[in-house]
Amino acid sequence: MEKPGHYVLLLTAAAVILSQSYPWQQSGLTTAVDGYVHPALHYVLLLTAVAVILSQCYRWQQSGLTTAVDGYVHPAFQKVYDVFKKNIKANLEKGACFSAYYKGELVVDIWGGYSDIEAARKWKNDTLSIMFSSTKGVSAILVALFVQKGYLNYNKLVSHYWPEFRKNGKENITVEMLLSHQAGLSITNGTIDIRLLKTNPREVEAFLEEQRPVWKPGTAYSYHVITFGMYVDVLLRKADPKHRNVDQIFREEIATPFDIDIHYGLPRSELHRNSRFVPLSLTNILKHTFKSFSWHQLNVFLTIMNPMSRFMRASYSGFNQEPTFAAFNNPDLNQIPLTSFLGFGNARSLAKLWGIIANGGSYNNKTLLTPDMVRLLGTPVVAGRSWDGLLDVSVGRGVFFLPTPQGHLSFGHAGYGGQAAYADLEKKVGLGYLTSYLKAFTLGDDVQFLQYEAAFYECLEKYIGEKG
Repeated sequence: MEKPGHYVLLLTAAAVILSQSYPWQQSGLTTAVDGYVHPALHYVLLLTAVAVILSQCYRWQQSGLTTAVDGYVHPAFQKVYDVFKKNIKANLEKGACFSAYYKGELVVDIWGGYSDIEAARKWKNDTLSIMFSSTKGVSAILVALFVQKGYLNYNKLVSHYWPEFRKNGKENITVEMLLSHQAGLSITNGTIDIRLLKTNPREVEAFLEEQRPVWKPGTAYSYHVITFGMYVDVLLRKADPKHRNVDQIFREEIATPFDIDIHYGLPRSELHRNSRFVPLSLTNILKHTFKSFSWHQLNVFLTIMNPMSRFMRASYSGFNQEPTFAAFNNPDLNQIPLTSFLGFGNARSLAKLWGIIANGGSYNNKTLLTPDMVRLLGTPVVAGRSWDGLLDVSVGRGVFFLPTPQGHLSFGHAGYGGQAAYADLEKKVGLGYLTSYLKAFTLGDDVQFLQYEAAFYECLEKYIGEKG
């Protein structure tokens, strides 16, 4: 909002309060409480209210603090920084980070705004943010690593690694079906407490074993919003020769060897770095739907507004609903490792991880995935309209395929509220974007992310051209 608008609000509020001052004196309603209220108190309240509004107006004028942007950009990618800074200044971006790797080199690494605006805590170089479903893409890389090591095989049955899984119509579900959202397990019969993941994982397994597919596995796909991580995390633990939990597996196999600052569940030792996310509001959903209107956006809006839609039933599956979605700011909950949505990291680490994949699977003479495994991860498994009617995309082994501004496909995973991270094999690019101020219900088409992405590819083309 421009500053003149602040004064309009101030004058309007003052006028409303003044107009109410006389009726207060006439009504005697304020004296209905035991005791006597002196009429002068009305004016004290009036002055207090005006003082509060003035203080807020002053605070708004000091909002230049939110325009703070920091980080690094290669000179050839300056436009990305300029677009990011413009959004921060315009309050279109309240707190976020964006990073890009090209051929193994970090060329963009920027952040700005606040990690907790109520506490006036700025977004910093080492700020962590919840990744929501972008966590699933990281898990797809971890599963690919297990396949490469021989611990898993995409073509084998899930029950080969998890015998108790073999019942209630799940007998023929393969690892690939589970990863590509074809297992038919997106909607659960009943829910359980998410805290059981830490306190009683065997009870979680038993709950999952009793589930029955809602469509014949392998005949359709539909986004397993919550249950993806529930099943994949158990599968990884069962297949691991050491039977480690998923957070330990990721830390030891990927995070530590490749210096990736991503965590499954937020360790208490890292709480001081974590941003406080602000839940997605209906206002923001409406704004996104009609500002960038398309039939797809309208379909998304109508779907998420219908609690009985297949997609929303999947969103409410798996775990009991918490009193408020913001409850996942609670350290008692966000420390729970779950690859569906409880991953924490920053854009730099997401871009680095996907950049390693995009650059052939190796970094600093260390191999994460072989070129053959990268190609397999980057190959679609199923495509078309999803069973829930929401998506019409190509799906791979834990990843989704989306077009870049240049038209060719990238693969990775978007996250609730605007998060995005992917690899572009053709250009050897890894991108990452996180925000703790949730803006849209999207699949990689958050307005601000698309602006940074477009600016990046524009700069990249010029950079490649200049280098010959």
